[in-house]
Amino acid sequence: MVRKRKSGKFATEIRDPFSKKRIWLGTFNTAEEASEVYQSKKLEFQEKLNKAKNANKKRLFLQNVNLGCLLVIHH
Repeated sequence: MVRKRKSGKFATEIRDPFSKKRIWLGTFNTAEEASEVYQSKKLEFQEKLNKAKNANKKRLFLQNVNLGCLLVIHH
């Protein structure tokens, strides 16, 4: 989130999707600078979320494969 302060500067912060805490990103002279920092951090979080989702999908796939092997062995 980018907001304009009474001083005319622009402050930005973002919520960490993992810890659910707000992270202060700083105060900037222009909205564009603040937005650039915010978007960069947002992209970083999106990449981490995608990696976590992919790791979870892989783990579930391997669990299903292992379960399938156990079922075949038992028949």
